[in-house]
Amino acid sequence: MMTRACRYTLGRGLLPLALLATGAGCTPDNPPSHRIEELDRQVTTDIPASAATWQIFGTPEYTGGVPAPTDYWTLIAEFRGVPAWWIARRDVPIGRVMVVPEAPRAWLTPNFRKLLADAPHNVIDLIDNRQCHPHTGYIRKSGRPVHGFICAQGDRLLLYLTLIEPSSTGEYD
Repeated sequence: MMTRACRYTLGRGLLPLALLATGAGCTPDNPPSHRIEELDRQVTTDIPASAATWQIFGTPEYTGGVPAPTDYWTLIAEFRGVPAWWIARRDVPIGRVMVVPEAPRAWLTPNFRKLLADAPHNVIDLIDNRQCHPHTGYIRKSGRPVHGFICAQGDRLLLYLTLIEPSSTGEYD
């Protein structure tokens, strides 16, 4: 779950001095969530599923010490119980996509984790992968579109969305 401090960081690009001093804010202690309703309150994905595990994290990811500027905010989600008809209606191919180095989350299904981990220079070539397609979500509060991709495997679906990147406004909300 994203804390108010994380939202502040996303929206303003700087951590308040008090948060730096206490070590609070967006830390690796931000565990993955299983609450689809919480995800839907933050980002509209329009993916019908019976369950999900998801996490929003920054890059570079804070691992202790003095925090560096966060260049990217990324949403990674793995949905389960996605209907076959929803997956089958995707027919737009996707080419090469950039993923952040922290993308292969430990909690992902091994095949999805491998797909993200095997990206040479953080670029995945999905042109020949018929199970992967572009996907657009929307920040719930502002309606701003966020882009990425989905990859299906059976009734499971990997979602990768870039919420903030250096070329964007830096506003999460």
